[in-house]
Amino acid sequence: GPSGPAVADTPVPTNPPPAPDDPPASTPGEWPEYVRNTDASTHMWSTPHADATDFGPIGKASVTYLVLERETGRYHVRNPVNGNQFWIDIDAVRAAEAPDATPAGTEPATPTRTYVRTLMATARLFSSPYDDAADFGPVGQASLILVVIEGPVNGHLHVYNPTTRNYAWIESRDVAPSGPPTP
Repeated sequence: GPSGPAVADTPVPTNPPPAPDDPPASTPGEWPEYVRNTDASTHMWSTPHADATDFGPIGKASVTYLVLERETGRYHVRNPVNGNQFWIDIDAVRAAEAPDATPAGTEPATPTRTYVRTLMATARLFSSPYDDAADFGPVGQASLILVVIEGPVNGHLHVYNPTTRNYAWIESRDVAPSGPPTP
């Protein structure tokens, strides 16, 4: 007699379910709306994956970020002040309250605004004032007027470029005091 079903009777899946490489991303509400880094040496990453590019340390402790998504042990965050986005390790942050922030792309309001001008087009811009900061490249223009946000910290000034509406750190030796830009 027959010893079991014939091979032709056994269904063969044509599209087996894919094996998950990563757990699925969480949905909003499963993470805090805002987080704050606990250490200036916390690194910024290009993706949530192990092969992500390291953008370098944040360079400042207690910065508050809006959480956009969560995946594989990292949060995708946006700085509500300057609009920068990156991934940050979940264990490097804690839940925080919403910040009072200047909207991205707007000039920061300061009671006494200080300006500097670049001394050379080759002055470099950085992600933080520390040695392991990401180098954003040259400023590209001599005598470019920048708004000083803070500093000096480790020989660098945190500046806002009203032309590009971006923030970066620049070496103090590469700038000189200046008046405001002419309209």
